[in-house]
Amino acid sequence: MLRAVLSADLSSIRCSTVPLGATSLAREGGVPAAMGLEVLAQAAAAFLGYGGGTRPLGGYLVSARFVELKVTHLPPGESLVASVEQIATSGPSASFSGRLMSEEGEVYVEAEFLTRQRTGSSEEGAGAREGQGAPITG
Repeated sequence: MLRAVLSADLSSIRCSTVPLGATSLAREGGVPAAMGLEVLAQAAAAFLGYGGGTRPLGGYLVSARFVELKVTHLPPGESLVASVEQIATSGPSASFSGRLMSEEGEVYVEAEFLTRQRTGSSEEGAGAREGQGAPITG
C-alpha cells in the first residue's frame, strides 16, 4: 500500500500511499478509517528497514492507543501521506506516533502504537499463531 518514501531521518519517515480504494483494505462502501492503522504500521516497518539499512524480517502491530479517527472512511481515490515518528525502542519492540493525512495535510487518522519486529528466533512465531498480533506487511 505504500508507494514511496518521501523523506526519512533517524527518528521519522513520511511515505505516500497508492489510492487505497484499489487495495485489499477497501470494503463495500469504501475504506474504513480504522484501516489507516495498517498503513501507519507499514510506514513504521519501512522506517525500521530504513534505519537498519536492511529489509526487516517483518513484525507485528502489538497495540494501538490514543487512536483518533477523524473521518469514518478514507478517500478511496487519492494518494495519502503516512507520517510516523519513533517515540521509543527496546530490543525488537518500538513505539510510534503516526498520522495518516491527505497530501494537503488534512489529518484522517492519528495514533500511538507499538510494534514488535521478528528476530528470527523460533519462539516468536508462537505468539502470532495464538492470535497475539496482526502481521505488519511491508
